Amino acid sequence: MAFVGREPSMRELQAYYGAYPVVENISPVTLQRYDELLERFSSHRMTGRILDVGCGGGSFLERAMAKGWETCGTEFGAGPIAACRAKGIRVFEGPLRPDDHPAEGYDVVCAFEVVEHLVRPGPEIDNMLKLLRPGGLLYVTVPNFNCLARRMDQAHWNVINYPEHLNHFTRRTLHRMLEGKELRKAWLTTTGFSMERWMTKKRRDKVTKTEAHHAQDQFRERIEARWHLRLAKAAINYLLDLSGLGDFMKAGYMKPAR
Repeated sequence: MAFVGREPSMRELQAYYGAYPVVENISPVTLQRYDELLERFSSHRMTGRILDVGCGGGSFLERAMAKGWETCGTEFGAGPIAACRAKGIRVFEGPLRPDDHPAEGYDVVCAFEVVEHLVRPGPEIDNMLKLLRPGGLLYVTVPNFNCLARRMDQAHWNVINYPEHLNHFTRRTLHRMLEGKELRKAWLTTTGFSMERWMTKKRRDKVTKTEAHHAQDQFRERIEARWHLRLAKAAINYLLDLSGLGDFMKAGYMKPAR
């Protein structure tokens, strides 16, 4: 388990996240992935409620609303909060507080690229589980510390970015944390290669980040438009998952039914 050597102060965190951008121009490919994920979640649907911890501008929850889910999110910062409320999403500002939500009231609790930001991820997962119904699904995504890009980039791997990313998981450490909460693994994959991270590994200015983000979106759209590129992508992802070298970990773990 890799983690930062010092704990950031609340002042540091507030200063950093106060200027965190709101991503509004979501790629059609990302929206398609959201729809595919929601289809996968449908087998867990009982209450019809879904919670997204660290929901950003609410793009995922907006898709969930369109599929008939009752949605709720948590987030920091005025920009993301305003974006969510403009979409009609119920959102709580600040950290996840179990008392704000119905106990064991959600079918699915999500945390997209959130857990690596937390000072103490274990207790935060505990709070999520208080809100997940028995038999419900916890869905977590985090960067993979054992990915090929980190091995190649070494010190230039820009996921290591204080005070943004505080904990760095491998497939083994993520599984051990979630299994230690008595959760049962439904899936845990290590796939993908982030062109955006590769293009910004030595430059982190806003212009470079924006250009890299657009370039990655355009590249993904070209892949989706051609069957042979989709096939090649599937083959690469299979090998990245098999070897544990993909950039992204995506984990679905189920809370035991009573």
